[in-house]
Parts: sequence; C-alpha cells; structure tokens
Amino acid sequence: MQAEYVVRRHPRPLPSSKDAVPGVAWGHRYRGRMPQLAAIVIHCRDPYLIAPFWSTVTGLPIVPDDLKKLAERALGPAESVLLGASTGDGLHIWVAPAEELPPVGRIHLDLAIGDGELDAILAAGATVVRTLPRWTVLADPEGNEFCVFRRP
Repeated sequence: MQAEYVVRRHPRPLPSSKDAVPGVAWGHRYRGRMPQLAAIVIHCRDPYLIAPFWSTVTGLPIVPDDLKKLAERALGPAESVLLGASTGDGLHIWVAPAEELPPVGRIHLDLAIGDGELDAILAAGATVVRTLPRWTVLADPEGNEFCVFRRP
C-alpha cells in the first residue's frame, strides 16, 4: 500500500541521525510503502529469565514448544524463544540469547498501560528506574530499560 507521510524531527535531535528515511530529509514528504513491524527481537543473557518476564508484561504467550524447552531448561546455546501466536498471526517477540550485548539504551519499548498494570509489571520482576511526569522508566530483570505510560 502506497502512503504519504512526513518525516518528523525527533523532540531531542539525535546527533547520528540525519535522515529517518535514507535520502529523505527531516520535514519533507515521503511517498512510498509504509514499513510494517513484523517482530521485535530482545537480546539477553538469560532467556530462561527474560522470556517469561516479557511474556507476562506483553501478554504474548510463549509458544508451546518453547515453553516446554524453558520448563526442561533444554534450549540450545543460540536458540531463541518465541512469544506470540504459533500461527504466525500478529506481533511476535523473539527473546534471543547473545554473548555480547550492545550498550543499554540502543532501543527500548514504550508500553501503554491501564489501571493496575504497573503493579503487575513490577510483580513480574521490573524495577523503577525513574518516574517522570508523563511516563515511568522501568528496567527488566537484566537492566534493559523500557517506558510505560497511561493509555489515553
């Protein structure tokens, strides 16, 4: 599907990003196919800890084969865990082990939450990093930061 959208400036200018779309300057109109988010990959040191955490936080189930491997602690050394529908429909999150991880803050999730969901996320193992007027910065059990804000 062709669509037109405006490449907008980030509220805080990022020193290393001149173009959001290669060859298209900030503020210019871009006509082209809109990218579609297919999956999110979360690299971690311990998928046995992080996969259940993100499954709880996002409400995406761990696919049955991976759930069994987690219970038996039988994942291969480089084997990922899939969160989401095993049919391939909808958003998927891959929790993938990585020996070397990029510095914290390379990418993070912003989650819209409703009443009582912050308590559930904290109970799942998140910690509060800082509270700001419009959102709260949390960290997963390995210290990867993500933000939550009230659903409009």
